[in-house]
Amino acid sequence: MNARLKMLSLGATASVLAALVATAPASSAGSAAAAARPVVTNFGMEHHAFGTKVDKNPALASGATANSIIGCTTLAGIVRHNSVAGVNAAPLVTASEVKSRGVTAKQDGVVSVTSRNTITRGSLLGGEVRFRGLSSQSRTWHNSSGLHNRITMDLARLVIGGNPVTLSGGMQQFDVAGGTLTVFQRWTRNTATEASARGVVLRLVLNDGTRVRVGHSYSHMFPRIYGPMSGSTWGSLVKLGGNTVTSGKTAFQVMPCRGTGGNVRENTTAGITLPGVVETDVITTHVRGVQKPRTQRGYTQAQIAEATLGAAGVTLTGIQSKANVTRSDGTLSRNAKGTRLLTLMVGGSDIRNQLTPGEPFNVGGLGTITFKKVTKIPNGIDVVAVEVVLLNNTVIELGHSIMRIKKN
Repeated sequence: MNARLKMLSLGATASVLAALVATAPASSAGSAAAAARPVVTNFGMEHHAFGTKVDKNPALASGATANSIIGCTTLAGIVRHNSVAGVNAAPLVTASEVKSRGVTAKQDGVVSVTSRNTITRGSLLGGEVRFRGLSSQSRTWHNSSGLHNRITMDLARLVIGGNPVTLSGGMQQFDVAGGTLTVFQRWTRNTATEASARGVVLRLVLNDGTRVRVGHSYSHMFPRIYGPMSGSTWGSLVKLGGNTVTSGKTAFQVMPCRGTGGNVRENTTAGITLPGVVETDVITTHVRGVQKPRTQRGYTQAQIAEATLGAAGVTLTGIQSKANVTRSDGTLSRNAKGTRLLTLMVGGSDIRNQLTPGEPFNVGGLGTITFKKVTKIPNGIDVVAVEVVLLNNTVIELGHSIMRIKKN
């Protein structure tokens, strides 16, 4: 069945899309499973579920709602859940009673991770698409016969353009005003050593590239790791007024949960040019992680050879952030060795030696520059090579690296 919907004005603002009402408390362990002491398994497990998300259009973006995550763990007995009473990102999407939950478990020799999202009712495109009784569940498990996965999704009712839709249970696509609506989209992967499952109940893609996802669940299992890793690194990020992102994370890289097997992964992109704000040359990032039974170590790193700030032409060279973490026999050590700034040229003079790590330095006519901003975070370290705050409160990050290694 194809349903043609009347054209709608999609001139929603980012502030409207971000509006959430009656938000419930974030994740907590409120079940008997969570009350039991978690146990270490021979597998790494991940979960991610959310109710709604709008992306691929900076002007209309809305983050994941009722977002529930188990980033990476070897422990069975972990429960994460989150909920919101309502989501109002009209006209693109609305939803009520949105709940997400993830559970890792071990019972009778079966290890599993289950990811689930439910929504009581909602709408897309200003009500031209209406739904109720939505659920998405992705489960991955291991038993005596190996790894398995299963995706179970349901919609009690779907109405498009006032017409009820007969659902087959499999994937179906419908033409809608300005785009395409996909129902019951599934992705699975299953090998001898790794399995994952992802389900999206409703996926709306508009002709301008805007994407709306409703009812997302994801579960993933892989061979045991000794110290789950996480973190990321990027070369630059610019936020006007401190909040609105005008230039995203360049050369962005993520540290895989299992590390990189000792290999260095590199991402190189062209520099950015924001006249009167910042210009850089080529940006390069690296990540490396090693997993061994007693020792795990890794780093994330970002490099920029040269950057120019503001209309005054303040120039920095040799910018590098580096976050290093090691866990040996369970003991964590972390540092920012390798983080550097070679020169800071202001009015033809190098004032690099006047900078004190972690302390803002005032540069007349520009704002403040902070070199080597280091923050200890749970299981790791967060390092910004250079943070610039211009007089108009625009924030510029040059070299940002984050690294973590958990016990389990």
